[in-house]
Amino acid sequence: MFGYIRICKPPMTCGDYDLYRGVYCSLCKALGRRYGPFARLTLNYDMTFYALLALREAEETEFTPSRCSFNPLKKCLRCKCAALDAAADVSMLLVYYKWLDNLQDSAWYAKIFWALPGIFFLPAGRKAKRRAPEAGRLIRVAVSASRLQENTSRRCAPPPSNEGGCIDTLAHPSAHALGALCALLNPALYRLGYLLGRWVYLMDAADDYEGDVKRGRFNPFAVCEYEPKELVRATSSELARSWEEVATPACGSLSTVVSPAANPSTEGNEFHPILSNILTLGLADMEQRLFEEGEANEKSL
Repeated sequence: MFGYIRICKPPMTCGDYDLYRGVYCSLCKALGRRYGPFARLTLNYDMTFYALLALREAEETEFTPSRCSFNPLKKCLRCKCAALDAAADVSMLLVYYKWLDNLQDSAWYAKIFWALPGIFFLPAGRKAKRRAPEAGRLIRVAVSASRLQENTSRRCAPPPSNEGGCIDTLAHPSAHALGALCALLNPALYRLGYLLGRWVYLMDAADDYEGDVKRGRFNPFAVCEYEPKELVRATSSELARSWEEVATPACGSLSTVVSPAANPSTEGNEFHPILSNILTLGLADMEQRLFEEGEANEKSL
C-alpha cells in the first residue's frame, strides 16, 4: 500500500472527521501494543481504510476519549477490539513483505541499507505471520506472482493493447490480494477490494512513471501502451459503483457504540459516510493531484 487511499476533508462533518482520526489513532495504538513502539512508524492511511472496513464488519465497536501517545496534549478517540488487532496484523504483513521486496530488488550496495531495518522487520514479520497465517499467505503469493509477471513482461512483448490483457495481467496479483484480504472480513467485499487494489497499482505506476523510465526500472505503462489517466478514472468509477452495491444494503453490523463524552451521532453505521467519502471524493482528489502535478512537470520541461 502506498498512501493513496485518503479522505477528502473539506466536506466531512466534524463528527465523521473525529471518528476517522479515532480509527487512525486506534490503529496506531494497536500496532504499538502488538509489535512494539517502532511499529507505529509504519502507520499509513491505506491501512486506516482497511481498519474502517474491519470495524464496519465488527459486531460492536466502542470509542472512548483518549489522548495521542506521541502528544499527550492532543485529544482523540480510542477503540479496542479484535477487528483493529486484525487490521494491525495485516498492516505489519504488508510492510514486512514490502521491505523484503525492496531488499531483494536492490543492488548489492543498497542491500546494506535495506538490511538494517531487518532488525525490526524480521521478528515483527514472523510474529504477524503466526497471528494471521491466511493473510500472510495471500500477500506472499501476490508478491511472488507480481514479481513473476514483471520479469515475464521484461523478457516478452506485451499482448496487443486492444485486448487489454497487459495491464490486467500485471495488476491482477495486487488487486486479487487486496480483494482476498477484504473478503476475509466479508466475502461480499472481494470485488470492492479487487478494484481498489487495481486502482492503487495503477496510481503508483502513473506516479512513478517518469522516475522509473529515467532509472531503467520496470513500470507497466512503459511496456503497455495505455493512457494512465483514462485507466485510473475508469477503475475509480467502477469502484464507486461497487461501493454503492455493497453499502446498500449494508453487509456488516450496524451496531456502533460511542461513549457520551465522545459525542458523535450513533444513528446507523457511523463508518459508511467516511468510507463513502474516501471511495468517491478522496480517490478523485488524489487522482486530480497526481495528474495536475504531472501536467505541471511537463509544462516546466
